[in-house]
Amino acid sequence: TETYQNQEPISFCYYITSTMGPYKEPFVYRGPNAEKMFMERMKLEAADIHRIYKHPLPMDPLTEEEQRAFDTATHCYLCQEKFSKNNYKVRNHDHQTKKLRGAACNTCNLKARTPNFIPVIFHNLSGYDSHLFIKELGGDDGDITVIPENTEKYISFSKQVGKHLSLRFLDSFRFMASSLDQLARNLTEDQFKLIQRYFSSDHLALLLRKGVYPYDYINHADKFNETVLPPQEAFYNRLNATNITAEDYEHAL
Repeated sequence: TETYQNQEPISFCYYITSTMGPYKEPFVYRGPNAEKMFMERMKLEAADIHRIYKHPLPMDPLTEEEQRAFDTATHCYLCQEKFSKNNYKVRNHDHQTKKLRGAACNTCNLKARTPNFIPVIFHNLSGYDSHLFIKELGGDDGDITVIPENTEKYISFSKQVGKHLSLRFLDSFRFMASSLDQLARNLTEDQFKLIQRYFSSDHLALLLRKGVYPYDYINHADKFNETVLPPQEAFYNRLNATNITAEDYEHAL
């Protein structure tokens, strides 16, 4: 076995989705100690979200259509059980958007709670990506909970970041067992709602297929300051002894 390369994370980007609609702009970082910065950002975001959770908002007045739907509902929209005298119908609403979710039975409504964790989704987290930052989980106080697959792979893991809140890291590959490239091909352009918010239609097509990266060529942060794409031979991957195709290079151009 030959060790010839030490891969260090240098950048990351994340986006927070919300039932409230647009929440924050995507956050992008490039610089030293990216893994440490990533965990610091996750803890800051968790604190912001927890403050929202701690201040539930009252429900807005129902529209005529919402009132009609509620009045005519005969079964709980959560458990599908029929309403009864003991398990009566109540309004279940989103405590952030203030909108009616549906007619729920009293039992389900009482069980509905604000989650005590924030999911952080990676694709292929169990494989490679988790190893880039997992050591940062132990950098401060806060329990760490791991669901392992084996000694090298983790199904999920959580980091306590507050008295009543944790970050739960999940692998979307376990729910959608295909590459991101294939998953993107399964959708039509109009289904990429979030990407369309930040990129024009001219650029969208460039983003909807797997790109290429010159892993061996990028050996210093200064390489990111170059304004011209390196030659095709710079994309040779020594680890698996492969180069990119002319089509891949043309796409990168």
